Amino acid sequence: LRRHSSEAHKALAERFAKADLGRYKFTRHAVVGSAIVDFNCHNLGMAIAIDEEGQDDAIAKRRDKSLEAVGIRVMRIAAADILSDIDAVLARITAGMRLRIADK
Repeated sequence: LRRHSSEAHKALAERFAKADLGRYKFTRHAVVGSAIVDFNCHNLGMAIAIDEEGQDDAIAKRRDKSLEAVGIRVMRIAAADILSDIDAVLARITAGMRLRIADK
């Protein structure tokens, strides 16, 4: 998966690598239970899934539901949003992280 990552995935991974998130770290292509998510923050129990065009929504929804059943909050982000305005996407992720920290 890492060798054939999409441009959106590479762009977000690059920004996560440069970011200082303190004790929180997002791992690429992480295995969480029986699912593989695009990015996972184990400390927060938060996963990020990048929605690519042509992706099967039914499978994605089923995977999200199974992850949420074990306490993992899934944030879905469109690849087009990452490529067009990554700063807005990062602000959304930061807000999601703050909510997750408040929940814990």
